[in-house]
Amino acid sequence: MTTIVDELMLRFGRHNDAKNAKHLLPHFERALSVPNKLNEKCAEAKADKHLSETGRTAKVRDVAPSFAPDVIKAKSAAALARRDIQRQRDALTPRVTDHKDVASAMLRLDLRQFLRGKPVAEIARLAEQNPSMLEAIFEGPAALSGLTDEVRGHILSQHLNKTAAPQMREIAEQEVLAEVLETAVAIASNALADAAGIRPQSIDSWLAEQAPAEAKAAAEALAAPRPLKSQSATPGPHPFDKILAEARAEVAAINLQ
Repeated sequence: MTTIVDELMLRFGRHNDAKNAKHLLPHFERALSVPNKLNEKCAEAKADKHLSETGRTAKVRDVAPSFAPDVIKAKSAAALARRDIQRQRDALTPRVTDHKDVASAMLRLDLRQFLRGKPVAEIARLAEQNPSMLEAIFEGPAALSGLTDEVRGHILSQHLNKTAAPQMREIAEQEVLAEVLETAVAIASNALADAAGIRPQSIDSWLAEQAPAEAKAAAEALAAPRPLKSQSATPGPHPFDKILAEARAEVAAINLQ
């Protein structure tokens, strides 16, 4: 009978050519090993005839903190992988390249007003036919074009599957591995919570207490900005305050409707 661990190992193996596979594999293996090692400790404690039931429980509980660093590192690796995936996707998103062209900025403003209230299917069709329409849709919040984030995300996926299929396939491979690692971390965390005698909802704070150095490093890694390699110097402030003010007014008007 195939276990969930077996299935996770199979899924990771199917996607081990992904860009992030080499980095995530050690974290994946260590996270998956936690339940097995805890089970071994439980068996050792149970076999010790000199220990009472309370003593056996305490023996396992005492060893549980030693696994906290690996679980924190694995969880951090998964979160960083998710962030990197999102940034790759963001880099493919249609964007305005010339912020000095006021006429084009005003045109995009008009296009967003034109799109409001139209059926989603029509908006998707128009976006595929007109690059300026895509720029208008993705220049600001989805509400500016009368869309939800979910619908705009669907339009983006359709567009990228047509214009950047190889990159999207690679991103999909990376997403599978991130999900598999997250599942392995969840299994390890539940096993640790059970061994430590705490509620699963308290596992994150417990991990941080047991391995504060690793928890601090993980938090700092997630807080640190990681610009895309293709990005140049940080752009200065947007020069068109009037246009931005009008865009904010658009959002406010939508919210009042």
